[in-house]
Amino acid sequence: MPARFSATSGALGLFADLRAAGWGVALATGGWLPSATLKLQAARLYESELVVASASDALTRPQVLTLACQRAADRYGQNYDRVVSVGDAPWDVRTAAELGHGFVGVGRRTTALREAGARIVLSDFSDRGAVLRTLECADVPVLMPAA
Repeated sequence: MPARFSATSGALGLFADLRAAGWGVALATGGWLPSATLKLQAARLYESELVVASASDALTRPQVLTLACQRAADRYGQNYDRVVSVGDAPWDVRTAAELGHGFVGVGRRTTALREAGARIVLSDFSDRGAVLRTLECADVPVLMPAA
C-alpha cells in the first residue's frame, strides 16, 4: 500500500535543495535496501544517484552511518570534517552521539527525541530556511543517563 509511505511534509525536493546549498547528501537506514528503495519510491523521494547505506551493507546503525559517510565522500570527491545526521527516532540520536555527528531531529516524536538528547527538533521539512539553519548549527547530542 504505497499510501502508507507518504513523505514527511517538505521532503519532496529536499535532497536537491540540500545539494544546491552545498551539502553532500547520503541516506543511512536501518532497513534492508529493497524495502528502503520501495518506501522511497512510494514517497516519491527515490533518486537513482542517491548515496545509500542500509542494513543490507552492515550490521549496526553506527556501521551503516559510517558507510554512508564513506560513500558520500567517494561520490562527492571530498572528505567531510563535519557530518549532521537527521533522524526521527531515539536510536538516531544515540548513533549520532556515538559517532560525534551533529544531529537534527524531525517528526512527531519530539518528546522522545529531546529526552534522548536531541537539542534541535523540527516538525517537518517545510521551512527550507529553518532546515538549512538547523543543519548549520546542529551539535553532537548529549546522551541522557539511563534511569
